[in-house]
Amino acid sequence: MFHFLRLLARVFVFVIVIGIVAWIFIVKQMDGEGFREKVADLIEERLSAEEIELSGLSVAHGEFRISSLALGGGSNTFFEGMNIRNLRCRMGTFDRFKPEWDTGLVEISDVDMELQPGADSEASAASIGEVIFQDTGKMKMEAIQVSRISMRWGYSERTRGSISGSKMHAQKVADGWKLRFRGGTFSQNWLRNLDIDELDVVFSKEQIVFEKARFRAGKKGTVNLDGLRIKTGDRPILDGRVKLKKVDLEPLLPLAVHDYVEGVISAELRIFGSTNSSEGIGFEGPVELGSGEVIVLRDKVHILRALSVVDAFNNYRRLDFETGSFHLKSYGGDIEFSDLFLVAGDLFAMQGGMKIRVPTDQEATAFSELVSKNEALKWVGDGEASNKRYDVTLERAAEISEDGNQIGFGKAGDLSLFEKLGLSIEERQKKQKAAELRFQSFQYEGKFKVTLAKDAFVRAPELAEIYPPSGTRDQIQIDVPVNGTLYEVTEKQAEQIYKLGAR
Repeated sequence: MFHFLRLLARVFVFVIVIGIVAWIFIVKQMDGEGFREKVADLIEERLSAEEIELSGLSVAHGEFRISSLALGGGSNTFFEGMNIRNLRCRMGTFDRFKPEWDTGLVEISDVDMELQPGADSEASAASIGEVIFQDTGKMKMEAIQVSRISMRWGYSERTRGSISGSKMHAQKVADGWKLRFRGGTFSQNWLRNLDIDELDVVFSKEQIVFEKARFRAGKKGTVNLDGLRIKTGDRPILDGRVKLKKVDLEPLLPLAVHDYVEGVISAELRIFGSTNSSEGIGFEGPVELGSGEVIVLRDKVHILRALSVVDAFNNYRRLDFETGSFHLKSYGGDIEFSDLFLVAGDLFAMQGGMKIRVPTDQEATAFSELVSKNEALKWVGDGEASNKRYDVTLERAAEISEDGNQIGFGKAGDLSLFEKLGLSIEERQKKQKAAELRFQSFQYEGKFKVTLAKDAFVRAPELAEIYPPSGTRDQIQIDVPVNGTLYEVTEKQAEQIYKLGAR
């Protein structure tokens, strides 16, 4: 009996030793270079990435960790570039040998990615769908949580959008994924830097649905995109409405016009277009001023400054339009105001329409020459906006703004993939700045009928003779054509008023 027990003890010790050796072998494999390469190859294959850099891979204390992961995408996946920091999930020592590996909640501290705006063919669109909705095999992954995520999309100023610095929770659902964003900011076209209250988005193979999309704009303004749908495919199509309530105009307007216009508006606009088209995303609908809403026009507009000079009784330095409406359409880089009628008390009213359009090559060149001769125009705006000078010339702005190939890795040389992704972000930021600068060369076309008080030209007899009071309210009416850049709007009309109204 004693001999048997001693033999059994030896076998037991042998089994323990073999177990320890096997465990050490497995751990070494999991921490070794071969394991790292296998993981990198698997990620690259599953996400259809064209480049990958991975560092800080380990499996210890029941956790799988990756310190840094950089991915360069292509036409067959949903991203152009992605940078992931501090990924961790559950993984026991023997999970890789089990029929199923349950990762539990996948936690990531930071994600920064550049999304594909769409696909260049139906085949590419299908490939992107396969990457997003693929079968993960033996890996069971139900939820992902990211402490800070930033993502950008759109290849031009007409399609560009982003989510920045938000917290995201992704949960697998029956036909796709549901993403919940809280905090951070959201931007799309001229809806910029909206604070995210609630953003719940459901992805399926057929469409993307914004179940909840509620944002804050300024101190009191709100923006609602609930129900917005994006039909997926090689040319994603948007269909929905945006509701603006008591929203400040400043964050919606280019820097160049901040010294001209301000105010608070509400509106409900239709959203249409595609993130993968030259025309981009469009907004259209009526805007009507309600209680507590106003559009302020300042005397940076030439004709208002001229009127302040010749009118002895009234001041036009600031006009508060608290009554009125217009129809707004923004699409293909152009902005159109039609059926406009705005009233600033008994002092001033304007009626008509105007279009702000992308300049022709000849017009852009002419404006560049004007800028080169006028130092003041090299600034984005005047006053407070003047402090935001950009480090690109107007000519370079036009090139950067229109050239979709400027963002990418073309000039990255021998940089690491992490450095290339950082360069891509910098190029996008430069492109956004260039778009702001280029807006100064946009062309304004239209015509307004301006109505003034009957005593406006009492001290300017020549003007009073040309523009006598008329109509049922005995008011002065002036036809004001609108032509040229922002800096030239109403300039000729103002010169006429100065000349004829000199006292």
